[in-house]
Amino acid sequence: MNKRRGVNHPPRVVKDAVIERDGRFCLLALNRCQGEATTTDHRANRQAGGSRLLNHPGVLVAAC
Repeated sequence: MNKRRGVNHPPRVVKDAVIERDGRFCLLALNRCQGEATTTDHRANRQAGGSRLLNHPGVLVAAC
């Protein structure tokens, strides 16, 4: 568990599985995107109607 309050990152094994599932390609393609995924991000945050399941692979996408 992280010591910072409110921070809950997915376990490395979940991140790795999501990155592999998405072909190691960043699906966000934001400014300065390098194309190769090295981490994950949520499809939609909870305030925007995203899932309450924070670290489930189904709510995560590969990101750089």
